[in-house]
Amino acid sequence: MHCRHRQNECVLTRIVVFGREQQITPEMRRTLVNWLVEVHFKFRFREPCLHLTIQLLDRYLAGNAVTRRKYQTVGVTAFMLGCKYEERHNPNLGDLSYITDYSSSRGDIIEMEKEMLQRLNFDMKHPKPTDFLERFSKAARLESTNRTNQQYTQSYSITLYFIDLVFLDETLPHTRPSLVAAASIMATLRVLGRSDWSAHLAHYTTYSREEVAVLADKLVANGRASQATALTLKYTSRRLGGNGEVLGSDGKPLNDGCLHVIKAYYSKLAAVAAPLQPFSAHFSHAHGAYDAHDDGHSDEGHH
Repeated sequence: MHCRHRQNECVLTRIVVFGREQQITPEMRRTLVNWLVEVHFKFRFREPCLHLTIQLLDRYLAGNAVTRRKYQTVGVTAFMLGCKYEERHNPNLGDLSYITDYSSSRGDIIEMEKEMLQRLNFDMKHPKPTDFLERFSKAARLESTNRTNQQYTQSYSITLYFIDLVFLDETLPHTRPSLVAAASIMATLRVLGRSDWSAHLAHYTTYSREEVAVLADKLVANGRASQATALTLKYTSRRLGGNGEVLGSDGKPLNDGCLHVIKAYYSKLAAVAAPLQPFSAHFSHAHGAYDAHDDGHSDEGHH
C-alpha cells in the first residue's frame, strides 16, 4: 500500500518537452532507451535496475535541458545509479566509459552523477512497475515466480516485454507504475488467450477494465509496430521465457525466449484486424556508442 500512495507523489507532473531548450527529440530518446535496455540485458542485471534507470532518466529530462553532446552521459549515469541502488555488484567506471565508445569519460560520468543526484534531491525511492508485478500476477493467476536459475517464466517475460514498450514510448513517462503493471498484465493475458480482466484483478489492482484497457490497447499496438533491436535480442533469449513450455512445429520445445509467442498473437490479430499505423522510430545497436546526432527515421512496422 505504501508504494501505491507513494506513486501518486512521484508521478512526473512535468512532461519532457522536446524542442526549444531541449535539444533531445523523441527519436533520440527512443534510441537511447533501446540502447539502455540492451546494455542492461548484456550485464544480466535484474529488471528493477532497468526500471529505475529509465525512471531516473525521465525525471532528469523533465526538469533539465540536455544537449546532444551530454545525452548519452545522462543515460549511462542513470544506468550506473540504477545499478548502485538495485544491484550488489556494479559495473566499474572503465566499463561504463567503454560501452559508450569512450564518448563519456570517467570524469564526465562522475560529474553527471553528482549533478543528477543533486537535481533529483537524492530521491531514489520512487515506486516502479516491478513493485506491483508479484501481487498483480497472483491476482491474474499467472506465475509470479520471476526468476529461477537465471531464467524468467514465460508469462512473467511477456509482461516484462510490455513494460519495456512503455519505456520506449516518450508519451508515457508520467503514467503511474501500478497502471503500467496492470496494463502489461492485461496485455499478457490477451497474448496467452485468456480473459484479460476479472473482478479479482479489479479488486487487487483497484483499476476498472476500462481504465486499464486504454493503455493495454496502446501497448499491443506499439508492440506490433516496434522494430526495437533491444527487444528482439532480449526476448529471443532463453533467459526470457525460454523454458520449453511451447512446442515448435517439429514437436520439440522452443527455448528461444517468449517473443515467438507474442508474434503468434500478433499474427492472429493481423488476420482479423486492419493493419495498425506504426510510430516513427529509429534504433541503433548497443555494440557501439549511441549517436546523439542521429534524429532517426520512420520505420516500417510488422503486420
